[in-house]
Amino acid sequence: MNIYEKIEEIRNKPEHIRMRYVWILMIVSMVIIITIWIISFWGAKSRQAIENDPMEVFNDLKSQTQTLDQYKDQADELKDNFNQLKNDIESGALNEMTPEDPLQTLPQDSSILENQ
Repeated sequence: MNIYEKIEEIRNKPEHIRMRYVWILMIVSMVIIITIWIISFWGAKSRQAIENDPMEVFNDLKSQTQTLDQYKDQADELKDNFNQLKNDIESGALNEMTPEDPLQTLPQDSSILENQ
């Protein structure tokens, strides 16, 4: 199957299927563009840092490693929270919770209503 036949096949599909193709291809192309942009930015920054101060490269890598460790810790916390929520849903603990009656949470003091 060549590209022209594939394009014609996609044109004959329903609109919601064609929109899936649009979104998937847009996401893939943006990932490629952003990856190229980050690599070129990082390469330019690395060359400039090496020319200015070779030790600065190591300091940058150290700070980036610390940042990545923080992101990893946050990701682990999110996983734990997600697993806890999943366990609560599976055990039915969330189904037993009922929302508070909004009228019960209002102040009972009638002087507030008189001032309005």
